[in-house]
Amino acid sequence: MKTADIKNIAIISDINPFPINNGAKARISSLIRVLKSNNFRINYILICQPIKGYEDLEELRRLVSSITLVRGNIEGTKQEQEKIRRQLKQHFCEYAYHSIIVEFAHVGKVLNGMKLDSLKIIDTHNIYFLRKEIFQEKGYEFRHNLDKITELDTLSYFDVLMAIQAEEVRILKSMFPEKQVILVGHGASECSKTTPNKKYAVQSDEKIVMVVGYKNDPNKHGLHEFISKAWPQIRTKNKDVYLRVCGPLSETIDTRRMIDKGVIPVGYKPSLKAEYERASVVINPVLAGTGLEIKSVEALLHGKALVSTRAGATGLVDKYINKAYLVINNYEHFASLVNRLLTDLNFRVQIESEAKKYAETFLCKDIVYKPLLQILNKNS
Repeated sequence: MKTADIKNIAIISDINPFPINNGAKARISSLIRVLKSNNFRINYILICQPIKGYEDLEELRRLVSSITLVRGNIEGTKQEQEKIRRQLKQHFCEYAYHSIIVEFAHVGKVLNGMKLDSLKIIDTHNIYFLRKEIFQEKGYEFRHNLDKITELDTLSYFDVLMAIQAEEVRILKSMFPEKQVILVGHGASECSKTTPNKKYAVQSDEKIVMVVGYKNDPNKHGLHEFISKAWPQIRTKNKDVYLRVCGPLSETIDTRRMIDKGVIPVGYKPSLKAEYERASVVINPVLAGTGLEIKSVEALLHGKALVSTRAGATGLVDKYINKAYLVINNYEHFASLVNRLLTDLNFRVQIESEAKKYAETFLCKDIVYKPLLQILNKNS
């Protein structure tokens, strides 16, 4: 095996992080940008089937040093997974990396037991067996076929476990006391020090509630429950308010039925900056989840007044509930909080100011990625 340069890193994943249309892609793309800004050379090893969607890699190519395609279905048969494993083994015989970062436990499974000289890091995103339990309780489909024993065996193979939020750090440390477990959440490349613009808010005649998300079951169910149970109360008190649904979640909206109710499907946009600037309030009505709700983090990063279910606030710091972000008790409470933010400018500016302070304290890249960069540089 060749000697690895200290700045050579491989990231192994089964998803192309572009276009960014869900939280996992946002997390991976942010990680790539941070590593690149710290002068690491990244080979992105993409495990994929030869289907449309994985061939459009131009945006990824602009950020990484190289891309290696490993063909196969990571969730397929044992034979299919063994084919992937053989390709990876051959690759590691030809190329050396100082560190390897694997995205997701179901991807890490195909490396389990492989003898590598590299520092092996797994970015868990969430703890699968906990997520599966929550999804099953709600009747949602959990798409990864990875049982608890296999997941824990896979995690035990890695040198460093990256957790996305503090409670999962605690759980992983209790299960793997001999392992290095680090907290690496989700953050911005830069954090703005500006304060909410009260003057602009006064001048704006628009009342916009914004929601963004992928079209998975918890997001779909949460949005449609919100539209059914809270939105009519909001429209009764604010007849000129509109709900703008952004991202793939908008595909679940029946435009013909919803347009008269003030619900507008926006669709996918490469950047949501203009949508966040336009929004009076951002909501996260998701009804189940583990890990970190990245769409809630993004709202705070944009300094917006966020109203969320308890599930939507998963991974955020609890002591800032009803200070930097608002958490609902029921749908009547949901409607009441949104209505107050739409009509009480001082209250909205107060929440926006606290959201920005939260972002500056917890979500800037220098804070979020410090534990990972310390490990990578220490082991260099």
